[in-house]
Amino acid sequence: MKKITKFLIFFSILSIFLLPSISFAQTTSTLTTSDLTATSVTLNATGLTPNQIYKFKINGASGLIEQQFTADSTGTGKVSFGSPNFHLEVYSDFIASVNEYNPNTGISSNAIATLNFKTLGVNLIVSDITKNSVTLNATGLTPSRLHKFEIVGASGSPTQEVTADVDSKAKVTFNNLVSGHSYAARVYLVGSETIARGYFEVYFTTLASDITPIPNSNPNPDPNQNSSSDITLSSGNTSSGGGSNLIPCGTTANPTACGFNDLMKLINNVVNFILFDMVVPIAAIMFAYAGILLIFSGGDTSKRSKAKSIFINVAIGFIIAIAAWLIVEFILNLLGYDKTWDWFGF
Repeated sequence: MKKITKFLIFFSILSIFLLPSISFAQTTSTLTTSDLTATSVTLNATGLTPNQIYKFKINGASGLIEQQFTADSTGTGKVSFGSPNFHLEVYSDFIASVNEYNPNTGISSNAIATLNFKTLGVNLIVSDITKNSVTLNATGLTPSRLHKFEIVGASGSPTQEVTADVDSKAKVTFNNLVSGHSYAARVYLVGSETIARGYFEVYFTTLASDITPIPNSNPNPDPNQNSSSDITLSSGNTSSGGGSNLIPCGTTANPTACGFNDLMKLINNVVNFILFDMVVPIAAIMFAYAGILLIFSGGDTSKRSKAKSIFINVAIGFIIAIAAWLIVEFILNLLGYDKTWDWFGF
């Protein structure tokens, strides 16, 4: 019995000393990324042994990159990879790990935490568009490397070579472009035969006249989709005369910014389009049909009744349409639209 008691006392004392170390050994180490760009990343590790030496490793398109660090008193570590230390490849996949490291032997242990990440791509933005020039702004380039900017369109394929700065940025201006023409702009590393991974193409149209362009909220539009500012809907006869645009502003023909009066004009144009381009022709066709039916009724009372019914119904419908148009015009006038009462384009 005494032996059992001694064994239990010894085991309890041993547990008191070993439990903290066992709990610490079971602490899970984690690895996360922050400040991710096209050419750099910051690795953050937690759950490490305080004051222990470790190595961060990144393996991928840029080869194997290592950096040594010492965990702080809370068991965390943080190291940045990128300018000005190392430049990661743009828009590429990488595997990051944190390893225990013995500086005396120079040997790293197996990874205690790993993480997959992908660097960002390049962003290309168009600015300062005029009749004959444009400025291209690129971010996320490979720092201190030579890049080629190219524009493809009516002016051929002019190019300019620029070295990206330490912040991965570059800016060029192209002149002697053709006014009112569409172009594709791109950027890639010099020596590369194709557009680099993650590099964008941008599509833009030079101005047809010296008018300040409307800012484009989407710097990289889909070339297969029309921009809303380029859609033109024409009607044969609107309140401002035949051949006017339903959309009165924000188009390539009239790139000025839209206001409240333009919204009122849009409503007015739509109503006029429905009335004069749809209702009037339909009414004329129905009146003609009723007249033909009446002429060729041949004394048939049912056909004569049908013709008269069409005449009456079309007349009533046309009167209602005219009344609705007058009401809309009156409301628009009350709301402040100053060009509503231009009847039939006069």
